[in-house]
Amino acid sequence: MSLNDKRPQRMLFCELTYAEQHDRGIEHANMLQTYVDLEKEAKESASNFKTKLSGVRTSMEKLATTIREGKELRPVEVRANYIHNEGRIEIVRVDTFEVVESRDMTSEERQMVLPGLRPDELQKMYETPDEKSNIKELKKSKKKIEDNGSEISNPDQV
Repeated sequence: MSLNDKRPQRMLFCELTYAEQHDRGIEHANMLQTYVDLEKEAKESASNFKTKLSGVRTSMEKLATTIREGKELRPVEVRANYIHNEGRIEIVRVDTFEVVESRDMTSEERQMVLPGLRPDELQKMYETPDEKSNIKELKKSKKKIEDNGSEISNPDQV
């Protein structure tokens, strides 16, 4: 090949044949689908990033508030002090002895425990037996009556 074999070229418009138009149509449809897929992926990615950014922003705002105010919510052990003569209950922090809540007693809280009666015994006095326990007791009573029924002449014996 000689240098003279290289002929100059230019980019010029050429009429497409029907087959070439068809090929370009298929190529365009494929490219359009690729574009739609990428657009959808970009939206999903943007949504994911928006959610992540929102979460980080919320955390930053909470930290900023904590720093600005110099305090944050934490679980702290408390104790209830019953002040019966005033009819109040005070909720006190165990670590600083600060009163965090003061309120009037409810009628149940005003009820004092009888001397010599343990709180668990008091609770048992007011507990309502569940249905299973009631049925069990009824069956025992019925069996007792059936076993001793012929011998019972006084209903107070039951």
